[in-house]
Amino acid sequence: MEWYSKTSVFVSKLPEWFKAHPQYSYQLFVAVLVLLLVGTICNWKWTWRPNTHWGWTWLDAMGERTFRFWKSVVYIVLIIFFEILFFKLY
Repeated sequence: MEWYSKTSVFVSKLPEWFKAHPQYSYQLFVAVLVLLLVGTICNWKWTWRPNTHWGWTWLDAMGERTFRFWKSVVYIVLIIFFEILFFKLY
């Protein structure tokens, strides 16, 4: 289990590293949003399936394709927003 101990040490040091280099948190958010965007486009259900009652209501009202489209639009807007923040602040 040597790999587990190395991984846990690495993960435990991440918050300190992000405090020392806050500009990279924006890029981490963008990377996660890009992963979610790709998953929504590729129809990976874990990326676009709603977890709340309101989400299921919107899914039932719009249908799967439209719901995925608008969720992708939200991801794209958030990606642009975080990139603008990154380039304006740093």
